Amino acid sequence: MVHQPVDQGGREGVVHVEQGAPVLEGGNLYSTPPQFVRQPVMIRADRTQVSLLREGQVIARHVRSYDRGQRIVSPDHRLAALERRARSGPTSLEQEFDALGAVARQFHLDLRSRPVKTTVHLRRLLGLARLYGRQEILACHLSQNDCALAA
Repeated sequence: MVHQPVDQGGREGVVHVEQGAPVLEGGNLYSTPPQFVRQPVMIRADRTQVSLLREGQVIARHVRSYDRGQRIVSPDHRLAALERRARSGPTSLEQEFDALGAVARQFHLDLRSRPVKTTVHLRRLLGLARLYGRQEILACHLSQNDCALAA
């Protein structure tokens, strides 16, 4: 990574985003959207933030950390990476569950990042949705992720 001084004590340079999409700056790893893996991006760091640009457009912006060895991850980048994770494609069960709405889709993506059998939980929640109704399940179980996984 080549850095050149810029205004206000900042730095900038061009880096290639590696697999997993972290970019190293000042001893810390900053997340990038996963669609930019294996592509060059411009990194700009000033006193308060680290920005990543591709073709002149800001693709990521993080609050700069002066601690070393930190991994700063945007929730949006994490979610996008989970969506892009190599899979054979969503099953009919997953498609049915995701059709419940945005809250259900977010819950499903969060569930996939945990060490549990996703399909077991989705099947149970769909059964409850059929029994009690979509709105009740979304309000009770999905908006309270810890409650739903503990059951």
